[in-house]
Amino acid sequence: MDGHLMTNLLIAAATIESIAEVLLGLRTSEGKWNVKLTITLVIGVLVALIMPDFDAYKALGITVVPPIAGRLLTGIIASRGAKLFHDFLSIVEAYKINLKNDSALPR
Repeated sequence: MDGHLMTNLLIAAATIESIAEVLLGLRTSEGKWNVKLTITLVIGVLVALIMPDFDAYKALGITVVPPIAGRLLTGIIASRGAKLFHDFLSIVEAYKINLKNDSALPR
């Protein structure tokens, strides 16, 4: 399978999982708003809107259309916490390094 496709699939899977976790967590099992999660989501999106270079997808070389969507998705992922965001970037970077090393091997 194409390494570029695998990287994109990995990033898409992490993005979808992050968004689903945030959206599903906005309400508690009792039907009340999860105030902490709502506040972190709002802050993550606001930070993404005021920081022009706050786009993990662009940093990884992935084009997202429209460009604001990459920033908003990055804000949503960041709202889940620094550890998740760091893990997300570490996995993708490790995969890209392995892909680069594999392509350097003689065939």
